[in-house]
Amino acid sequence: MIYKYYECTGLTSVTIPNSVTTIGQQAFYSCSGLTSVTIGNSVTSIGDKAFYACSSLTTVNWNAKSCTDFSYYSAPFSNLIGISSFTFGNEVEYIPTSLCPNLTGLTSITIPNSVTSIGAGAFMGCTGLTSLTLGKSLNTIKSRAFFNCYKLKNISFLSEVDLKNESFSYGSIGSGTNISYSGNPYRALFFDKNITAVSNVFLYLVGYVNGNYDHPESLHFSENVTNVKGLNINPREIYCYGSVPPEADADSFKSYGCTLHVPANAIAAYFSAPIWSEFTNIVGDAVAPTSASIDKHELSLQVGESNTFTALIQPNNVTGVTPMWSSTNVAVARISDTGYLTAYGCGETDIILSCMNKTDTCHVTVTESVIYINLDKHEVTLKVNEIATITPSHTPYEAAVEYSITNSDNNVVMARIRGGKVQVLAIAPGRTVITVGSTDGTAQPDSCVVTVEPDFYYLTITSGGHASVRQKVAPRGTYTYTLTPNGSEGRVKMVKFNGEDVTSQVSNGIYTTPAITENSTLEVTFE
Repeated sequence: MIYKYYECTGLTSVTIPNSVTTIGQQAFYSCSGLTSVTIGNSVTSIGDKAFYACSSLTTVNWNAKSCTDFSYYSAPFSNLIGISSFTFGNEVEYIPTSLCPNLTGLTSITIPNSVTSIGAGAFMGCTGLTSLTLGKSLNTIKSRAFFNCYKLKNISFLSEVDLKNESFSYGSIGSGTNISYSGNPYRALFFDKNITAVSNVFLYLVGYVNGNYDHPESLHFSENVTNVKGLNINPREIYCYGSVPPEADADSFKSYGCTLHVPANAIAAYFSAPIWSEFTNIVGDAVAPTSASIDKHELSLQVGESNTFTALIQPNNVTGVTPMWSSTNVAVARISDTGYLTAYGCGETDIILSCMNKTDTCHVTVTESVIYINLDKHEVTLKVNEIATITPSHTPYEAAVEYSITNSDNNVVMARIRGGKVQVLAIAPGRTVITVGSTDGTAQPDSCVVTVEPDFYYLTITSGGHASVRQKVAPRGTYTYTLTPNGSEGRVKMVKFNGEDVTSQVSNGIYTTPAITENSTLEVTFE
């Protein structure tokens, strides 16, 4: 049991190991510095208000396979409005009652395929929730599990689910207060399997939303749905993609004035089927997707980077459905309705494309953003008392970087940073390396080689084994010599510049030196 971190304000991250089964009452009560919590897969019991008043908490990774239910007033994460990411591991089988009610900072939830049941009121009052992905093994959603989640846009039911009382209903927020929400709730509901539902699953319990009782904008039934009894829904449009009309009853729909879209070859079947024949506007244009794929299946990004996904839907004349995007871990990356992905934190996530019952996945890995420093000069040549300016920049440009410099030889130059630029003062002949990095050491540095030249170099010339002659030459100057033998000496045999054989560069007895950047030697021998 864990029960000892009460008001531990310096604690920032907690990982409950898989060996732990119980977290005690108020175990992490008022750990105000706590930002991230990971619950191990063996946890079966969490005491009352275990994470109460953890006001900085933003990320929860829940891996408990089957934890016991919570009461609404003692839920471990209740009302922690700063939580923006709540991720369920792939071993979770049951999401407990009242696990995280009123987490208004949540915008997206992905229920993994391992989950079979969602407890009552598990996400009740998560009013910021716009995206919900339900797994394929889900068979029960208990009462008020998503009660008052009135910003949800699209929901796909991919398994045979038993929907309990008011599981997706709307009601009063506080005593006697009606919902006010600008925009149609439940843009679309997708059903790929038969569901069992009581009549008030999608009911608005108190007052009107936008002045009417319209539930979703559209309702979609795949060819696998054979029974739609008891839904009690009043959509604006219905799409049935199966050629055989599903069984329906008087509690299936509130009215029959909406447009019913069916396959072109099934108009007559719906026109004559019980309940379906009550619809006054039946159109034969329903075409279901046969495949949905993403243009990429592996992607690596750095924090702060973005990418755009493209949904490839077949056939091209699909009607009534639009691609839906979701991220299994929004703390790592989030994706918009149009497929625009932004990387938020280090880790891994799966981006899921859904189009009716067709899905595809791209695995995304996000690593820490690397800042690269770039100098406008990588070589500088100066004379004593001259000053050079080196200008650094960095990518990504929006990163906040405070530059630092190191100088490999302080006897050659003095260097400083002024106004975001590096100033270098030459003080003595020699060579040094100026390296620009960041004060926190996280940026990839860049370097510039600085050479300070003297007023002159010495060129020592040795000819035919006679005594050497030393002359002063200008730095970076080139000098041409006519190589003429003396007395009994014959033609040129070998010429060396700084010890390197350059005989091949002699033409008609004439040799020109390269640019002189140091004290040098020229040796000439004759046959």
